[in-house]
Amino acid sequence: MLAVFREAARAAGIEAVTVVGRWPDVAEQVERVDVVVCSHVLYNVQDLAPFVRALDEHARRRVVIEITARHPLAWMGDLWRRFHGLERPDRPAVADALAALRELGLDAHREDEIRRPRSSGFERRGDAVALVRRRLCLTEDRDEELAEALGPRLAERDGLWSAGPAEQTVSTLWWDGSKAQRSRRAT
Repeated sequence: MLAVFREAARAAGIEAVTVVGRWPDVAEQVERVDVVVCSHVLYNVQDLAPFVRALDEHARRRVVIEITARHPLAWMGDLWRRFHGLERPDRPAVADALAALRELGLDAHREDEIRRPRSSGFERRGDAVALVRRRLCLTEDRDEELAEALGPRLAERDGLWSAGPAEQTVSTLWWDGSKAQRSRRAT
């Protein structure tokens, strides 16, 4: 992903620096910037406070976080019930993230947008089913049953097969960096 990012930046004439590592462990290797952007990783953060504080410390002006309004795999809840009799949590959700940010003392704001999924997927229908099968810990012999259970969520979009919701709410959480707020108060 970093190689693709660097190539896209180079093609756009933008100088980009990448750092390999886990945030916030690599925070000391990263310079402060005007705007810190964090895209679609917040649900995988084990300890939110140090992660977010490090984002905030690196932003001269603003921090912007984009996540889906519900956990990206929450749409599979009915499949877990059908195939395993298990109730899966439908949280955390963006409201939980916003509350946690505010509890950390950040003046966080939220903006929502309904989006169709990006064009990504598989050339073959069976490969899209196989991805969901693996996520559900099912055996290959259940593929047709799974495809039936997916119904219209298994669809060809822009020539590629994928499984999931036809649209989703994507939320942007943002706040002015703490250092930016302190400098405005001082002037």
